[in-house]
Amino acid sequence: MNIKKFKLSAFIFLVICSACFSMINTGEKIPDFKIEDVNGKVLTAGMLRGKLTVGFYTDKDTAEKNISFENYLNSLKKEKSPTPVFRLAVTDATEANFLTRPLWEKAIRGKSAERKVDIYCDWEGKFKKSFGLPEKESTFMIIDKNGTLRYIFSGKVPETDFKKITALLENLAVE
Repeated sequence: MNIKKFKLSAFIFLVICSACFSMINTGEKIPDFKIEDVNGKVLTAGMLRGKLTVGFYTDKDTAEKNISFENYLNSLKKEKSPTPVFRLAVTDATEANFLTRPLWEKAIRGKSAERKVDIYCDWEGKFKKSFGLPEKESTFMIIDKNGTLRYIFSGKVPETDFKKITALLENLAVE
């Protein structure tokens, strides 16, 4: 194989791979998904229709990364009660196996009770793949009542965005 054909093949392969694993963009409909919490409670993309949703996707190492932002959102909830916002918490549980899964379930039950929110488990990584989320990173998202992604950020949400996110949530609540 000559070098030009090799380079072209490599380029095409990289473009295809990046398209397969690129993160969903704001303005796009969220992909279909089905996840369960540790008690077997199922949640699908269709079940979010009609609900303004704020979501956090974390793994065991990034669960605390956006705790200050989560506390900020909780304080807003206490200060004023606009349209109810559904809290979607999903954890990357792909590291669990048949031996460690009971330990994971116990830990997730504890965190779920502590944070007063159902935590759904991405046991096989399908949720992460369908949204194109990065490895080993906390991701925050806002999904409007029509199932359209309106905000997404991977990493620690900057404090400078807190007010912008609040305004977006307030606008989406009245739509």
